[in-house]
Amino acid sequence: AWSQGLAPNFSMLVLARILSGACGAVGSTANVYVSDITSASVRGQYLGYVMNSNGAAFAFGPGLGGGLSRFGLNVPIEVNGVMCFLAGLLAMLYLPESPVFLRRQHEAARRSIEAHDSASDTESCRGSGL
Repeated sequence: AWSQGLAPNFSMLVLARILSGACGAVGSTANVYVSDITSASVRGQYLGYVMNSNGAAFAFGPGLGGGLSRFGLNVPIEVNGVMCFLAGLLAMLYLPESPVFLRRQHEAARRSIEAHDSASDTESCRGSGL
């Protein structure tokens, strides 16, 4: 968002918008994270909170952007950039990894160790003349 607000020409604005669109996967990632960390009995409720926050952004965002544009046309985009940066920073600092991700990491590590151990066994057999 910052790059859009600071774009010196139309070409850079288009490039910044493409980059911003690619980063838009955050919304679906949030849905997956909420699904991973909640039990089935409350999953719908918490996914509803995520969806409602998107709705609130669409409802109130244009008014806030219009108000901020009184200070300059780039100001709403720059404020959005600051808010996105802070949200990402807070997520990195305070959101724990999801249990599903940690389980997959553990399984991948186990398979890697098993593959290494079996390769070591094969190499030790080669050295012994077997």
